Parts: sequence; C-alpha cells; structure tokens
Amino acid sequence: MHRKNKNRLLLAVPFLALPFLSPSYAQNQQDKTGIWKDKKTHLIWQRCNLGEQWNGQVCQGKAAQLTWDTAVAYVEHLNEKNSEGQTEWRLPALDELMTLRRCSKGWVKETTTQSARPVTINTTIQNQRGMTKLAPIHCQRGSFKPTISRRLFPTAKSAFYWTSSETNENLMVLGVDFQNGIAMSSSKALPSYVRLVRNAK
Repeated sequence: MHRKNKNRLLLAVPFLALPFLSPSYAQNQQDKTGIWKDKKTHLIWQRCNLGEQWNGQVCQGKAAQLTWDTAVAYVEHLNEKNSEGQTEWRLPALDELMTLRRCSKGWVKETTTQSARPVTINTTIQNQRGMTKLAPIHCQRGSFKPTISRRLFPTAKSAFYWTSSETNENLMVLGVDFQNGIAMSSSKALPSYVRLVRNAK
C-alpha cells in the first residue's frame, strides 16, 4: 500500500529548532521516564516523538514532521550533539516499529477454506538481516486510535511514522500508519513523524 501525496507543504525544520536529548534522559531506563525498554525485543524506545522532550512526567513541545532525508540527517546530528551520552539513536527498521502496534479489538481476521474459524491475516515483511517473516497485516476495525500504547507513548499520533527500511528503488520508504497499524510505503518527500530507537547494551 502506498501513501498518496495530497500536496501537503513540506516543513522546513532547522536542526537547532528541535530539542536535544540530555545524557540523563537517555540513561534512565525506567518506565516512568522518557524512554522505555522492551524486554521482548531488547530495544529501547523514546517515548516522545522527535521534536518533543520529556520533562520528567510528560512529553512537551511539538512533534516534528520531517521528510525522510531530513529525519536521517537530524538523527546523525542528534547523536553528534550527545557525544557524552547515548549516541546510537536511529530510525527503527520496519519489523521493529511494527512490534509497537497494539490493537484493542485484535488483529483483522478472515475465514479460510482450511479453517472454519477466522484466522489472522498476515503480511510478509523483511527484518534487518534480509530474512522474511509473517506479521499481522493491521488492526481490527474499531480498535482504539492510535494503535499503540498511549501509556507508554502518551503523545503518539494516529499517523504515518518513518522507518529505515527503503524499498528496492530507494525512492520510497516503508513505515507504519498508526491509524490502523498497517505497514505501507511512502515517498521520501512527504513529511512524517519519527520515533527513535536504539539497541540495549
């Protein structure tokens, strides 16, 4: 599935207009702080959207919508700025971002000739190693939006988020639309939200 360009204006966001993470922000791994460690995947996620900043209780500021190239460049700049703290923040791969999906009504299902009971509809995705695996295609209709935990990610948007997973043509990038939890491709020129991740050490 592809996103359609509705002639939205591209947002020119200067690097210095966005807040930077402090070392203490990145080092504290408790659920009540600005980061969250997924014990299943061993990934550490920023709870705030890029452009926002954790103040000790909530995310403050305005979430930035960036073109893909601008997002990649900004993350590199962010890591350089935090040379004394964590310097390994990055855009998540598609399979990583898809692990954040939460569906209050469950995954969309269908009845097949092999089973009388409805089964989850899966899609095939690639991980960072190039290996394929199956993942539920999207959330059941009527699921709460955004299709992500608002307890963990309080300012999450019901919108498309970038990943690092480019398509074969390198003109499009895959991402997740948390309106319904579906993975889709998008032009690099369309401004979108960003949630950063890093590997646990």
